[in-house]
Amino acid sequence: AWAVDLTGRLLASKHGPDVEAGIKLAGDLRLTDQQTRLVEVAGNRGAPEGQRRAALEALANIDARRHAAVLGGVLGDAEAPFALREQSANLLARANQSETQGELLKALPTVPARLQTIIAAGLAGSPTGAEKLLDAVKTGKASARLLQDSAVEPFLKKSNLPRLKERLAELTKGLPPAGKGMQDLLARRREGFLKSKKDAASGAQVFTKHCA
Repeated sequence: AWAVDLTGRLLASKHGPDVEAGIKLAGDLRLTDQQTRLVEVAGNRGAPEGQRRAALEALANIDARRHAAVLGGVLGDAEAPFALREQSANLLARANQSETQGELLKALPTVPARLQTIIAAGLAGSPTGAEKLLDAVKTGKASARLLQDSAVEPFLKKSNLPRLKERLAELTKGLPPAGKGMQDLLARRREGFLKSKKDAASGAQVFTKHCA
């Protein structure tokens, strides 16, 4: 009873740090009677980021399955701070439930590339999630390049899915090897730098010959 009373008083406080402490306490003790308040804070764009972060963590601790949509809402909110969206993705992946994986898959096609990688790595961390990730790529709901990403590939290999090597080869057929795009970009930039350096040297010679 004392914990419920203390948490209620902290959450009702006008002092920001007290509110955040109350949110964390509610999550640590899994106080289900505070879930409505936590949902309000988590989804409130005007709330301090620290309070929202604590509320997301608390909701995941109390019942990630029940609050999957709340976490998914923050993940898919383009106006939310990136750190909160990333945290939501990690919490959903950590829960490893069909509902939380569903929210990850729903957000996957629309979030920025960095978040896509985080989501893909989170899904790949379990056999069921890895299977759903491959299905998403197969049906065009996720980029096949994610399967080559260095943050995703090791988790896929640990998933022990049947025929994984063959399936990955099929899904990534026609794509350049991982890292080749960056190598090509660096090569083009180096070539451009050397050309500009050569042009500058030629220009200096012309100036010396005709103007000096």
